[in-house]
Amino acid sequence: MRVRLYARFRELSGGRERQVDVEPSASVRQAVAALIRQVPDLGPELFDEQGNLLPFVGAFLNGRDVRHLDGGLDTPLRNGDELALFPPVAGGRR
Repeated sequence: MRVRLYARFRELSGGRERQVDVEPSASVRQAVAALIRQVPDLGPELFDEQGNLLPFVGAFLNGRDVRHLDGGLDTPLRNGDELALFPPVAGGRR
């Protein structure tokens, strides 16, 4: 599965995307766990100590926020799915 990484996540992983190997019936959570095995520094940037996705991290499966999918992080993956991870972003005008 292809995982696209943006901003700080890209810096930590050393590239724009990573390929992770997951079983055909894997979930989004399992794909992210496979990514963290490749890039351990991403773990605390993505999840809190209880294993919950940090509130301002964007995780999108095929362009849809995983928080809005029926299964959330436990949504099963399908062949050809793409996951995109965005770190928290701050800024703007006052």
